[in-house]
Amino acid sequence: MTTAKSKAVTFIELLVVIAIIACASAVLTPQFKNTFVNIELENFARDIYYFSRYLQSSAVTKREIYCLGLYGGQIKGFYAQGGGLKPLEVRFGRMFKIPRGVIVSSDKPKIYFYPDATCDDAKITFTNGSKKQIELSIKGASADIKIE
Repeated sequence: MTTAKSKAVTFIELLVVIAIIACASAVLTPQFKNTFVNIELENFARDIYYFSRYLQSSAVTKREIYCLGLYGGQIKGFYAQGGGLKPLEVRFGRMFKIPRGVIVSSDKPKIYFYPDATCDDAKITFTNGSKKQIELSIKGASADIKIE
């Protein structure tokens, strides 16, 4: 006598698969969040790096003093005019808002870029909630700007 084999999935098998997927998502969700937070930190640090390079090249080509200012939750570029600092009004002169969860610290609130291609020595440190840290080093006499 032959019996017909069922090709359907039982309810228990379905529950086991759902439980495995739930456990995997519970384990991986924090990792996805940390990855996103770290990418946001790296992108912000890279934006400030390129902005510093822009200020440095503008100081040389336009023969003016430029400044990178760190003010509370914002980073902005300025140029020297008439004994004071005027905000940049160009595409790269936009104000960078520090992303939520990112802490920016620097040894100087203002970093100056001079027409002779030198700049102030400074270190800007970017830290996020997962304790990842990126440092932007600006070396004055050699005019070297790098991310570490």
